[in-house]
Amino acid sequence: MKITTIDRENLKFFCDFLADEDIKFIKEDYEILPIGLVADDLKEGTNLAAGAICLRPDEYELKISSFYVSPEYRGKGAGRFLLDETKRIFGKENTELSIEFLVYGKEEENLANFLEHYGFSFEDPLYDTREILVSDLEKTQLVSKKGMGEAFSKIPEKLFNISQSQAEKEGAILPLGGLKAESIDKDVSVGIVKDDIIESFVVFERLSDRALLLSSFYSKGNNPVTLLHMFEASTDLILEKYSAYAKIVLQPVNEAGRKLAASIYEDAGQMSCRYIYVI
Repeated sequence: MKITTIDRENLKFFCDFLADEDIKFIKEDYEILPIGLVADDLKEGTNLAAGAICLRPDEYELKISSFYVSPEYRGKGAGRFLLDETKRIFGKENTELSIEFLVYGKEEENLANFLEHYGFSFEDPLYDTREILVSDLEKTQLVSKKGMGEAFSKIPEKLFNISQSQAEKEGAILPLGGLKAESIDKDVSVGIVKDDIIESFVVFERLSDRALLLSSFYSKGNNPVTLLHMFEASTDLILEKYSAYAKIVLQPVNEAGRKLAASIYEDAGQMSCRYIYVI
């Protein structure tokens, strides 16, 4: 196994191993530290991309924003090799490696176990990200209310760019790929259209077939009543489409949304995971 720097020229070989934001930063030459893992396949006689790690440097800290090893190379020392090389190249005495991620499936649980085995220690997460099962939605005040808004799948495509620009001006936090991102589940994301503008919206992105991420919500003037009505509308759509055992991940988008989510998703359990390793 060997490593290589990931750049715009070879990025296409490593895209499956990197977070969308890291891919964007590499394309735009941001100051991040992306390392690719290449495995020698002796049968084929060619080099194969096997994994990647991406770091964001701070004065005394290296934040791991992407860390992934292809399944066929796990259990063969690939992950340990990537971390060892990271320490060798970038590590200084008392430098802190940190990683924070969401645990919503077996793969994330395996990553947590690997990090602990390597020597990382668990820390309180910086972000209070929580989860709730779709079945638990029926226990909230959101069910069987009239709600307000319509699914993104029924809103004309031409409105999304205009609405996104307006929301950005007002400081709204948007999904990484914007309101037209491929990851957005348009059947359950809800918007309120007025005067040819989506002036309020609640966005859910698909993490997997059994996990949704509440990644963005916005209401003109931060109107909590409007937000509540959109959550009511999206709840019925989610219950129609997803199984009772699917998870909804709640991301703390802003203070207004945090308070609202805390009040309507009272039984949500924490699912952020943060690990620290001091070199």
